[in-house]
Amino acid sequence: MGKFVLDLRDLKDGKSTRSLVGDVESLDLSRDEYVFHSPVRVELEVTRSEYEISVVGEILVTAQVECARCACVSTREIVADLRARYIRVRGKSDWNGRSEHAGVFRIQYDEGVVDLSEEICQSVLVSLPMRALCTSDCKGLCPSCGANLNEGQCSCRRTQSHPAWAALEKLKDIEGQ
Repeated sequence: MGKFVLDLRDLKDGKSTRSLVGDVESLDLSRDEYVFHSPVRVELEVTRSEYEISVVGEILVTAQVECARCACVSTREIVADLRARYIRVRGKSDWNGRSEHAGVFRIQYDEGVVDLSEEICQSVLVSLPMRALCTSDCKGLCPSCGANLNEGQCSCRRTQSHPAWAALEKLKDIEGQ
């Protein structure tokens, strides 16, 4: 079982808080663009009633990312939200496991622990940006010489525009006269 286990036996009815800390290796977070570093911290608010356990929390993990524009490596703190509900059922039932609703799971009534590893992993992956950038205003690399434009201008001439914009350039020239 993973390191991100919520022990239900010591939970009383009502709200309580829990902190979980574990190694990134216990989660399936391997991605080409990201190198995740331990520890993974999870702060939870858990609400328990007789037949339901609700988990709401925040996940914090550090990752090294390669910028999609300039290829620089930077370190980022990833913050992800976690929400899950566990419905407790009695007896042998085919209700164990995932339900048809996202974030809702069925567990045996007398289950002593819940492993949150899969939900934590999914929450982190969903929170990642489509394209990793070192900064939101990254200027990228010069398409001609490959210089990092965040470090300063290069000496390349950039007067050549794409042929698709030629008609608009003509309009600009006409309006400028």
